[in-house]
Amino acid sequence: MLQPLEAAEGPEPILVRAPNPGIMTLEGTNSWVIPCPDGKIAVVDPGPADLGHIAALERRGEIRAVLLTHRHRDHSAAIELLAEGVPVYAASPAMARGVPPAVDGQEIALGSASIKVLKLPGHTDDSLGFALAPSGGRPVLFTGDALLGGRNSTLLVARDGGTLDAYLDTLERMSSLEGWRGAPGHGPAIADLAAHARGAIRHRVGRLDELRAALAADPGASLSALAEARYPGAPDRQRIAIRMLEVEIAYLAGAGRREGTE
Repeated sequence: MLQPLEAAEGPEPILVRAPNPGIMTLEGTNSWVIPCPDGKIAVVDPGPADLGHIAALERRGEIRAVLLTHRHRDHSAAIELLAEGVPVYAASPAMARGVPPAVDGQEIALGSASIKVLKLPGHTDDSLGFALAPSGGRPVLFTGDALLGGRNSTLLVARDGGTLDAYLDTLERMSSLEGWRGAPGHGPAIADLAAHARGAIRHRVGRLDELRAALAADPGASLSALAEARYPGAPDRQRIAIRMLEVEIAYLAGAGRREGTE
Protein backbone atom coordinates (compact mmCIF):
# COMPACT_ATOMS: atom_id res chain seq x y z
CA MET A 1 0.00 0.00 0.00
CA LEU A 2 1.22 3.48 -0.84
CA GLN A 3 1.50 5.63 2.25
CA PRO A 4 0.89 9.40 2.17
CA LEU A 5 4.49 10.41 2.81
CA GLU A 6 5.61 8.61 -0.35
CA ALA A 7 4.08 11.26 -2.62
CA ALA A 8 6.62 13.64 -4.10
CA GLU A 9 6.56 17.27 -2.97
CA GLY A 10 5.46 20.11 -5.23
CA PRO A 11 3.08 23.07 -5.64
CA GLU A 12 -0.71 23.18 -5.47
CA PRO A 13 -2.39 22.13 -8.77
CA ILE A 14 -4.81 24.35 -10.71
CA LEU A 15 -7.89 23.13 -12.59
CA VAL A 16 -8.44 24.29 -16.18
CA ARG A 17 -11.55 22.54 -17.58
CA ALA A 18 -11.86 21.81 -21.30
CA PRO A 19 -14.97 23.06 -23.18
CA ASN A 20 -16.21 19.56 -24.08
CA PRO A 21 -19.20 18.81 -21.80
CA GLY A 22 -21.26 15.70 -22.52
CA ILE A 23 -22.75 12.52 -21.11
CA MET A 24 -19.31 10.87 -21.04
CA THR A 25 -17.24 13.93 -20.14
CA LEU A 26 -19.67 15.50 -17.60
CA GLU A 27 -18.84 19.22 -17.31
CA GLY A 28 -15.78 18.66 -19.49
CA THR A 29 -12.35 17.08 -19.24
CA ASN A 30 -10.29 18.31 -16.30
CA SER A 31 -6.80 19.45 -17.20
CA TRP A 32 -4.66 19.99 -14.12
CA VAL A 33 -1.84 22.52 -14.18
CA ILE A 34 1.15 21.98 -11.90
CA PRO A 35 3.29 25.13 -11.55
CA CYS A 36 7.02 24.36 -11.65
CA PRO A 37 9.71 26.27 -9.74
CA ASP A 38 11.13 27.76 -12.96
CA GLY A 39 7.82 29.42 -13.89
CA LYS A 40 6.92 26.73 -16.43
CA ILE A 41 4.08 24.23 -15.94
CA ALA A 42 3.37 20.54 -16.19
CA VAL A 43 -0.09 19.51 -17.36
CA VAL A 44 -1.98 16.39 -16.35
CA ASP A 45 -4.28 15.48 -19.27
CA PRO A 46 -4.17 18.40 -21.73
CA GLY A 47 -7.59 17.39 -23.04
CA PRO A 48 -9.15 17.45 -26.51
CA ALA A 49 -7.57 19.00 -29.60
CA ASP A 50 -9.01 22.44 -28.89
CA LEU A 51 -6.83 25.49 -29.63
CA GLY A 52 -8.70 27.66 -27.15
CA HIS A 53 -8.13 25.16 -24.37
CA ILE A 54 -4.43 24.87 -25.19
CA ALA A 55 -4.20 28.67 -25.10
CA ALA A 56 -5.87 28.70 -21.68
CA LEU A 57 -3.26 26.22 -20.42
CA GLU A 58 -0.36 28.15 -21.93
CA ARG A 59 -1.52 31.34 -20.24
CA ARG A 60 -0.52 29.63 -17.01
CA GLY A 61 3.04 29.20 -18.26
CA GLU A 62 5.16 27.45 -20.84
CA ILE A 63 4.38 23.72 -20.88
CA ARG A 64 7.49 21.77 -19.92
CA ALA A 65 5.90 18.29 -19.59
CA VAL A 66 2.59 16.49 -20.07
CA LEU A 67 1.39 13.62 -17.89
CA LEU A 68 -1.30 11.42 -19.47
CA THR A 69 -3.57 9.35 -17.27
CA HIS A 70 -4.70 7.25 -20.26
CA ARG A 71 -5.11 7.16 -24.02
CA HIS A 72 -8.70 8.38 -24.53
CA ARG A 73 -8.81 11.38 -26.84
CA ASP A 74 -10.84 13.62 -24.56
CA HIS A 75 -7.74 13.52 -22.33
CA SER A 76 -4.93 13.13 -24.85
CA ALA A 77 -5.72 14.60 -28.29
CA ALA A 78 -4.25 17.99 -27.33
CA ILE A 79 -0.74 16.51 -27.45
CA GLU A 80 -1.04 16.87 -31.24
CA LEU A 81 -1.11 20.66 -30.77
CA LEU A 82 1.81 20.96 -28.35
CA ALA A 83 5.13 22.57 -29.22
CA GLU A 84 7.72 20.18 -30.58
CA GLY A 85 9.94 18.66 -27.92
CA VAL A 86 7.45 18.69 -25.01
CA PRO A 87 7.84 15.28 -23.32
CA VAL A 88 4.66 13.25 -22.82
CA TYR A 89 4.70 10.74 -19.96
CA ALA A 90 2.22 7.92 -20.57
CA ALA A 91 1.99 4.18 -19.96
CA SER A 92 1.25 3.41 -23.61
CA PRO A 93 4.33 3.39 -25.87
CA ALA A 94 2.08 4.78 -28.60
CA MET A 95 1.29 7.85 -26.49
CA ALA A 96 4.64 8.55 -24.78
CA ARG A 97 6.77 11.18 -26.53
CA GLY A 98 10.43 11.93 -25.97
CA VAL A 99 10.65 9.70 -22.90
CA PRO A 100 10.18 5.96 -22.21
CA PRO A 101 6.70 4.75 -21.20
CA ALA A 102 5.89 5.61 -17.59
CA VAL A 103 5.87 2.76 -15.05
CA ASP A 104 4.47 2.20 -11.58
CA GLY A 105 6.57 3.83 -8.86
CA GLN A 106 8.51 6.07 -11.23
CA GLU A 107 9.32 9.60 -10.13
CA ILE A 108 9.12 12.33 -12.75
CA ALA A 109 11.33 15.32 -12.00
CA LEU A 110 9.81 18.78 -12.53
CA GLY A 111 12.69 21.03 -11.57
CA SER A 112 12.99 20.82 -7.81
CA ALA A 113 9.55 19.18 -7.57
CA SER A 114 8.55 15.72 -8.71
CA ILE A 115 5.53 13.50 -9.34
CA LYS A 116 5.17 9.81 -8.51
CA VAL A 117 3.49 7.47 -11.02
CA LEU A 118 0.88 4.93 -9.88
CA LYS A 119 -0.55 2.24 -12.12
CA LEU A 120 -4.38 2.34 -11.87
CA PRO A 121 -5.79 -0.08 -14.49
CA GLY A 122 -9.45 -0.98 -14.88
CA HIS A 123 -10.96 1.86 -16.91
CA THR A 124 -8.30 1.02 -19.51
CA ASP A 125 -5.17 -1.12 -19.34
CA ASP A 126 -2.92 1.96 -19.61
CA SER A 127 -4.55 4.03 -16.84
CA LEU A 128 -2.14 5.86 -14.54
CA GLY A 129 -2.42 8.12 -11.53
CA PHE A 130 0.08 10.79 -10.51
CA ALA A 131 0.79 11.55 -6.85
CA LEU A 132 1.81 14.98 -5.58
CA ALA A 133 2.28 16.37 -2.08
CA PRO A 134 1.80 20.17 -2.29
CA SER A 135 3.94 22.10 0.15
CA GLY A 136 1.89 22.59 3.30
CA GLY A 137 -1.16 20.75 1.90
CA ARG A 138 -2.63 17.27 1.87
CA PRO A 139 -1.34 14.87 -0.81
CA VAL A 140 -3.33 14.72 -4.02
CA LEU A 141 -3.73 11.93 -6.57
CA PHE A 142 -4.55 12.81 -10.17
CA THR A 143 -6.91 9.92 -10.91
CA GLY A 144 -7.88 10.44 -14.56
CA ASP A 145 -10.97 8.29 -15.16
CA ALA A 146 -10.00 5.72 -12.52
CA LEU A 147 -12.14 7.71 -10.06
CA LEU A 148 -14.51 10.52 -11.06
CA GLY A 149 -15.69 13.44 -8.95
CA GLY A 150 -19.23 13.78 -7.64
CA ARG A 151 -21.61 10.80 -7.74
CA ASN A 152 -20.54 9.59 -11.16
CA SER A 153 -19.16 6.10 -11.76
CA THR A 154 -16.37 5.11 -14.12
CA LEU A 155 -17.08 3.24 -17.35
CA LEU A 156 -14.75 0.29 -17.93
CA VAL A 157 -13.81 0.08 -21.60
CA ALA A 158 -13.29 -3.54 -22.60
CA ARG A 159 -11.90 -2.74 -26.06
CA ASP A 160 -9.12 -0.76 -24.34
CA GLY A 161 -8.26 -3.49 -21.85
CA GLY A 162 -10.64 -2.38 -19.10
CA THR A 163 -11.67 -5.12 -16.67
CA LEU A 164 -13.68 -5.12 -13.47
CA ASP A 165 -11.16 -7.30 -11.65
CA ALA A 166 -8.36 -4.79 -12.29
CA TYR A 167 -10.66 -1.88 -11.47
CA LEU A 168 -11.65 -3.26 -8.07
CA ASP A 169 -7.94 -3.73 -7.30
CA THR A 170 -7.33 -0.11 -8.31
CA LEU A 171 -10.15 1.11 -6.07
CA GLU A 172 -8.70 -0.86 -3.17
CA ARG A 173 -5.32 0.75 -3.77
CA MET A 174 -6.87 4.22 -3.67
CA SER A 175 -8.97 3.33 -0.61
CA SER A 176 -5.73 2.91 1.36
CA LEU A 177 -4.70 6.54 0.81
CA GLU A 178 -6.16 8.02 3.99
CA GLY A 179 -5.90 11.79 4.20
CA TRP A 180 -5.44 12.23 0.45
CA ARG A 181 -7.45 14.36 -1.96
CA GLY A 182 -8.36 13.40 -5.53
CA ALA A 183 -7.99 15.44 -8.72
CA PRO A 184 -10.21 13.51 -11.15
CA GLY A 185 -10.39 13.58 -14.94
CA HIS A 186 -14.05 14.67 -14.80
CA GLY A 187 -16.26 16.20 -12.14
CA PRO A 188 -15.38 18.19 -9.02
CA ALA A 189 -12.29 17.66 -6.89
CA ILE A 190 -12.51 14.83 -4.36
CA ALA A 191 -12.06 15.96 -0.76
CA ASP A 192 -11.55 12.46 0.72
CA LEU A 193 -9.98 10.09 -1.79
CA ALA A 194 -10.06 6.97 0.40
CA ALA A 195 -13.73 7.38 1.35
CA HIS A 196 -14.68 8.13 -2.25
CA ALA A 197 -12.90 4.98 -3.44
CA ARG A 198 -14.66 2.89 -0.81
CA GLY A 199 -17.99 4.32 -1.99
CA ALA A 200 -17.09 3.33 -5.55
CA ILE A 201 -16.34 -0.23 -4.40
CA ARG A 202 -19.74 -0.44 -2.70
CA HIS A 203 -21.42 0.89 -5.83
CA ARG A 204 -19.69 -1.65 -8.08
CA VAL A 205 -20.36 -4.59 -5.77
CA GLY A 206 -23.99 -3.48 -5.47
CA ARG A 207 -24.31 -3.44 -9.26
CA LEU A 208 -22.91 -6.98 -9.36
CA ASP A 209 -25.47 -8.10 -6.80
CA GLU A 210 -28.26 -6.56 -8.89
CA LEU A 211 -26.96 -8.27 -12.03
CA ARG A 212 -26.70 -11.66 -10.32
CA ALA A 213 -30.30 -11.33 -9.16
CA ALA A 214 -31.51 -10.24 -12.61
CA LEU A 215 -29.75 -13.14 -14.33
CA ALA A 216 -31.06 -15.61 -11.75
CA ALA A 217 -34.60 -14.37 -12.41
CA ASP A 218 -34.16 -14.44 -16.22
CA PRO A 219 -31.02 -16.28 -17.40
CA GLY A 220 -31.82 -15.38 -21.01
CA ALA A 221 -32.22 -11.65 -20.44
CA SER A 222 -30.70 -9.53 -23.22
CA LEU A 223 -28.20 -6.76 -22.58
CA SER A 224 -30.75 -4.21 -23.78
CA ALA A 225 -33.35 -5.53 -21.32
CA LEU A 226 -30.85 -5.43 -18.46
CA ALA A 227 -29.85 -1.88 -19.43
CA GLU A 228 -33.50 -0.79 -19.55
CA ALA A 229 -34.03 -2.17 -16.06
CA ARG A 230 -30.94 -0.33 -14.83
CA TYR A 231 -31.82 3.02 -16.45
CA PRO A 232 -35.54 3.00 -17.34
CA GLY A 233 -36.54 5.56 -19.93
CA ALA A 234 -32.97 6.83 -20.45
CA PRO A 235 -31.75 5.54 -23.85
CA ASP A 236 -28.44 7.43 -23.78
CA ARG A 237 -27.54 5.94 -20.42
CA GLN A 238 -28.74 2.53 -21.57
CA ARG A 239 -26.26 2.56 -24.45
CA ILE A 240 -23.45 3.24 -21.99
CA ALA A 241 -24.84 0.67 -19.53
CA ILE A 242 -24.67 -2.08 -22.17
CA ARG A 243 -20.90 -1.59 -22.41
CA MET A 244 -20.58 -1.81 -18.63
CA LEU A 245 -22.85 -4.86 -18.45
CA GLU A 246 -20.57 -6.68 -20.89
CA VAL A 247 -17.66 -6.12 -18.49
CA GLU A 248 -19.71 -7.17 -15.44
CA ILE A 249 -20.96 -10.35 -17.12
CA ALA A 250 -17.38 -11.24 -18.10
CA TYR A 251 -16.36 -10.73 -14.47
CA LEU A 252 -19.15 -12.98 -13.18
CA ALA A 253 -18.35 -15.62 -15.79
CA GLY A 254 -14.79 -15.65 -14.48
CA ALA A 255 -15.97 -16.37 -10.91
CA GLY A 256 -15.39 -12.86 -9.61
CA ARG A 257 -13.94 -12.55 -6.15
CA ARG A 258 -16.74 -10.60 -4.48
CA GLU A 259 -19.81 -12.69 -3.79
CA GLY A 260 -21.76 -10.09 -1.83
CA THR A 261 -21.90 -6.48 -0.83
CA GLU A 262 -19.27 -5.00 1.44
